[in-house]
Amino acid sequence: MRDLTTTALAVALASLVGCRTNPCGDQHATLPPSLAPVGAALDDAPVCYVQGDRATLMYWGGADRLNTATVRAIGRLNAAGWAQLPPSPYADPAAPVYVFARGDEEISLRFSRSQTPRLGAKMLTDSVTIQAGHSPIRRRAHP
Repeated sequence: MRDLTTTALAVALASLVGCRTNPCGDQHATLPPSLAPVGAALDDAPVCYVQGDRATLMYWGGADRLNTATVRAIGRLNAAGWAQLPPSPYADPAAPVYVFARGDEEISLRFSRSQTPRLGAKMLTDSVTIQAGHSPIRRRAHP
């Protein structure tokens, strides 16, 4: 009973202080069907924003969380039949983009680290942002 009281008190105190339980804050969305493979690969990431076939997912954490999420997403998408394409030589190394293809579809994931308000507006905490996108593969016609 004491653990339950302590947990309830912690939740109440956190809500009074303005503590975010997830990095999305008040933003919540549902992935569109075209990004369902991303949802399966990053099943514990809160979805913050969705616009068409693009979405933003986030985690609390720094470099370790970024690395874990990246490796897990790559492994799960590969296991689901999505082939990883070579990286673009123009991509920003600080925010790598991973592109996967299956059939006539492409999924891209851009992972980056930043800081997000957690305990009030002035208390920042490390966070990981994943920009996900889905598009049909654009094949070039041969001359």
